[in-house]
Order: sequence, then C-alpha cells, then structure tokens
Amino acid sequence: MRNRLVLLLVPIMAIIAACQVGEPATQFVIEVTREVTVVHTMVVTPESQSLATAEPDVTSADATPQAVATQPADAQTTSNDPAATETIMSTPLPEGFPTPTIGQVFMAEQSFQNGRMFWLEPVQQIWVLTKDENENQVWLVYNDTWEEGDPETDASLVPPEPGLQQPIRGFGKLWRENDDLRNLIGWAVDPELGFVTRYEFHHGGEVDADGNYVSAPGYHVLQAYNGDILLIDEATRTWSRIGNNRE
Repeated sequence: MRNRLVLLLVPIMAIIAACQVGEPATQFVIEVTREVTVVHTMVVTPESQSLATAEPDVTSADATPQAVATQPADAQTTSNDPAATETIMSTPLPEGFPTPTIGQVFMAEQSFQNGRMFWLEPVQQIWVLTKDENENQVWLVYNDTWEEGDPETDASLVPPEPGLQQPIRGFGKLWRENDDLRNLIGWAVDPELGFVTRYEFHHGGEVDADGNYVSAPGYHVLQAYNGDILLIDEATRTWSRIGNNRE
C-alpha cells in the first residue's frame, strides 16, 4: 500500500531501540484459520527478537498460517483510551475461558461508496465491510496478493463522476479483479490512509462440564480512522458500528 514501507520503518526501529536499552516491546501475533482469526500478545526481549512470518491462506480449510507485526507500546494510535469500547457488553468469564486480547495493529483504510476496505499488516489480508443487495452489513476477507512491480492502477477504468477515484495497489488489484466486489462496494471516495489503531479479539465458545474450553467463533473490534468503533462477528460474518470515540 502507499507509503507502507516508510511507515513500517518507524515502529521497527523503535522496537530495536527499545530492546537495546532493555525495555520490552509489545509484539502482536495474529493466527488465521479459514473461520477464526485470533490475536495473541507476547513480549519481545533482547534475548528473543527473531520474528517468523507465513503467508495466510483463507482458501484452505486445513491451513493454519500465522503472521507477525510489531509496534512499540508508545506508538501513536487512533485512540489509547481503554474506555473506547465500553459500549460492548461483557460478563465475568468462567474459569478456563480465554481472556480478550487488546492491542495495537498497523492497518490501512479506504472509504468507498458502499463501505470500507481495511488492510491488516499482521496477516496481509484485506477486510471489506460493506452491505449486500439486501442491505445486510457483511464482512468479507481476502488475501492481499499485490506485489511490488504489479500495476497500481488501470488507466482504462475512469470514475463516472468527479470526487470518485480508483483504489491503488492492494486495494486496487482486489477491486479490479473481482467484478462482484467492485459492483457491490462502488468507487473509492477518499485516498487510503495508513495508521496504528486499537484492536480487540473476544473469544467465543464455552467451558464444558469437565472444565475444558471448547472454542467457537468470537468477535473482533476495530477502531477506524474517523473514530468509529466497529464490531465484526465471526459467527454471522457481519459487522456493526457500535460507537465513535470522538463523539
């Protein structure tokens, strides 16, 4: 995505600096399967700085790839207010149930006529939040297959009116190659933006009679650039706007 490499140099250099002075940096690992995305949090120390990455594959039911992103704990974000997602109802978790994970991730966002695209750096995926023909708010997930050297745009695609624009790079490749998606989401209305934002994952499932946790789809919470707090439900593959931390 545009300026992605420049933006990522800052957090990477900050992590190296933090390790050199002995202060741990936070590392977020997003593990992706076909149905479930989970974020784990760990601490990077001077003795444990190596990062391994793998290309996610949402088309294979058997694949369990993972990818790694790093970001210093003091990086600028859209919000560092813990109360920003208090609109989500919560209940005490039973013993043995995984606790929610809250952290910061780097992503890019672009607004379209009928929704938004988000590029999540840790998993190299594009999440599309849009509405279908029945006005249902649907969540679509695609691998980002754009590589440096690929065409960024297609000059033959001309916006039908002023104010609309063709997305570029990863968003653009997906948009150009997927007619159904392009017809569904429409043209871009703003340039894409890259930023660090708050991310949450809340596990689904239950603890059985023997005290064993049985996993099930959970839900994600993303904070968009404009402050919108977006809840993404894995079970229904839908999304909803549950608030805005700037209102």
